[in-house]
Amino acid sequence: MDIEQLDALTTSHGQALLNAIAACPSTDRLKLHEQYRASHDPALVAAACLQIELREKAQHKFTRSERMWLTRSGLEQASGEAVAVHRAARVAASANRVADLCCGIGGDSLALAAAGIDSLLVADRDPLHVKMARLNCAVYQAAGEVEGRVTEVEDVDLAGVDTVFVDPARRGAHGRLTAGLSSPSLE
Repeated sequence: MDIEQLDALTTSHGQALLNAIAACPSTDRLKLHEQYRASHDPALVAAACLQIELREKAQHKFTRSERMWLTRSGLEQASGEAVAVHRAARVAASANRVADLCCGIGGDSLALAAAGIDSLLVADRDPLHVKMARLNCAVYQAAGEVEGRVTEVEDVDLAGVDTVFVDPARRGAHGRLTAGLSSPSLE
């Protein structure tokens, strides 16, 4: 999925497509996929089908997975909701402006945003993940402002930030990274 497809799926037309696919039994989706490809952009139909598949896989991690925005790698690396809520409660007790660096799809961001902090900065190098993190914060009814920045997290201006949360990628293109080789590095 790319940002243009995500934007298209967030429209009423895109939501109708997602709802139709989600309502169809998974065993009949190939037939439905072929049917919609005749009247819709095939790449958008494929993105919608993948989104529904990922939402179903995310049910074990997120209570509102049916409305979330996901990528395969983002879902695999995201903190589960229960862990994220626990961490967010600890952070929100003493912070007003929090930065979630390496936010991915927002597994931790959504819990931080819903925990009652005034302002959340989500930052990641992947523009699609930043957009998804902000949308997922809305799914979980963000209490305050959620700002997104597409950048290398080492370059984020942290002026005015009370607390920084970082959960770097521990998987690369070839699988799990060895200790100390996270991206960005722990240094």
